[in-house]
This record gives sequence, C-alpha cells and structure tokens, in this order.
Amino acid sequence: MEDSPPPPPPPPSLVDSSSLAKAMGALALNLASVARGELQGAGTHAELIEKLNLKVGTEYDDYADFASGLLVFVERLKQQNESLCSNLKVIQEIDDEVRHLEAIVSTLDGYTATLETKIKNAYNA
Repeated sequence: MEDSPPPPPPPPSLVDSSSLAKAMGALALNLASVARGELQGAGTHAELIEKLNLKVGTEYDDYADFASGLLVFVERLKQQNESLCSNLKVIQEIDDEVRHLEAIVSTLDGYTATLETKIKNAYNA
C-alpha cells in the first residue's frame, strides 16, 4: 500500500479565525503543560541526585572518621608493641644473667662439697 499524502489545508476563506485562535491557544497551553512537566521531572531528578549526593557524602565522612580511628588504634598498638619488645629484651638479659649466676652457684656448690669432704677427711684422720 502506498502512503497517501495528507489532505491539503482548507482554503483561507473557509477557516474560522476564532476557532484557529482557540486551537492555537490550546496548543500553546498543551505545550506549556508538557514543558512544565518536563521541567518538574528534571527538577525532581536534580533534588533526588542532590539528596543522594548528601547521603553518600555523609557515609564517606563516616568512613573517614572510622579510618582515622583505626589509624589511631594501629599507632597505639605499634607503640605498645615497641614497648613490649624493649621489655622482652630486658627480660632476656635478666634471664641470661640468672643462668650465669646459676652456673656460678653450681660451681660454688661443687667447691663447697669438695671442701666439706676434705674437711671431714681432715677431722677423721
């Protein structure tokens, strides 16, 4: 099927100027309503995006606060670890000294036992 061309407009003498004016006015009102609706929709979208941006910004601020708190906590743990390491070194040095003193006491105990034996033998002789 062939598309038929639109019918030609009526001759100017047949067109009623008041009905044309009413139709043009209605067309203008309809176009204004469509434009208003589009603008309201765009405004609503813009408001929604603004609210979402504020919400996301608040959440990221909360994450930043949380991360700052974690950083402080990690720094405190690091300081405590360094303190414990230095204390552990002191404990290790004390342990080494105690072992050395135990060895000296053991040696002295052997000398004392030998001396005691010699003194007993001297009294018994």
